[in-house]
Amino acid sequence: MLNDFSRAIINEIQQKEIAKTREKSKKFLAQINKQQNLSQGFLLVNRAEFQRELSELKAKLQSTTFQQTPEGKMSQLMLAILEDDSELEKYLDEDVLNEIHAKDPRWSIVNMFSSRTLVTGSNLSNHARSQLASLRLKRKQLFLFYKRIIEAQLALRVLCKDVTSTIGGKVCAPPGAFNGIKSFNGALNKITQRERSDEVGDLKDCARMTIEFDNQRQMLLAKAKIAQSQEFLAVKGYQKALKDRYSSGTKEDGLLQFNSSAQKSGYKDIKFFLKMSNGVIGELQLNTKDMLIAKEKEHVIYDILRESKDPTKPFTISNPDVVVNIRNHMNDGWFSFIETKVPEVREALIQVKQMVKSIPPGLSPSMTVMPKQAEALNKVSLGLYAKGELPGALVV
Repeated sequence: MLNDFSRAIINEIQQKEIAKTREKSKKFLAQINKQQNLSQGFLLVNRAEFQRELSELKAKLQSTTFQQTPEGKMSQLMLAILEDDSELEKYLDEDVLNEIHAKDPRWSIVNMFSSRTLVTGSNLSNHARSQLASLRLKRKQLFLFYKRIIEAQLALRVLCKDVTSTIGGKVCAPPGAFNGIKSFNGALNKITQRERSDEVGDLKDCARMTIEFDNQRQMLLAKAKIAQSQEFLAVKGYQKALKDRYSSGTKEDGLLQFNSSAQKSGYKDIKFFLKMSNGVIGELQLNTKDMLIAKEKEHVIYDILRESKDPTKPFTISNPDVVVNIRNHMNDGWFSFIETKVPEVREALIQVKQMVKSIPPGLSPSMTVMPKQAEALNKVSLGLYAKGELPGALVV
């Protein structure tokens, strides 16, 4: 017979377990139904649909002509990621990857003799098994979602053409396959290495376009037109549906709440998230020609400064690909352009030149950035973007 004290303890334990279960259920349901966030939700995988789409992809790749196109090359990459677990290495955390290599001998053995590797995962820790299973699911979800992204990109281009036909401006898409959508591997990297807790449905910039305008007045007319579109009205209730770094919104136009400050670098743009007719959320950026020129020139500085955790201390960039890109981009033409167009930062450019000269030759260099050089890079960024707000200041 249990006494009252024992019953009280058991009851307390049961209540705690019930609370834990409810909390887990709450988190799971929130993952499935992300209506409170600007998201496409948790995407389910239909096995029959997946196999059908995979067969169609393989059939397309039978054509050597298709293989040579940008779409064909992207399709080959997609197929490799879908069928070969060794292609998942770059999307796993280092500790998980080390555990797989240590505990699953099939990984190294099969990888030597076969173009297709499948990790069993049977003897892995719960953490490693969970991350691998999540990644395998995400690659399938993304593959099925990709077809809808391609459709959304085409619809987004039509919307942009409608804007420019009445207001003016130039429609721009990033280079690449399928009219410039985010690459399959780039999208997978974003929801694994960069934001592992994100789901495929959280991707909102795979379909993306930019409209370039001659001046801010033209850009703001376009903003007003897009703000009345069905694609924007469908998501207007979400704070992240629009970010206006030019702070042009007013109470009268109902867009005041979307005003935002410039980035620390000084960069500004107007960014819409739009829900296309097939349910995919796409990204549309509006900006002026001068600000986009400033962005192109400044991007190499962004690549450098994002490696710093503490701007008051020296930091080293050890990725040779990044360093070689810095060395190639910050050439005589780059310095000449900034010296001519942004003479206010000539003194800061002296520090930047010293930094570039210190990069050793060769294919695998590293570079160390001193605090004074980081400060100089910041000054150049601010100077470029300040000029980017002036019509014609950076146009060659």
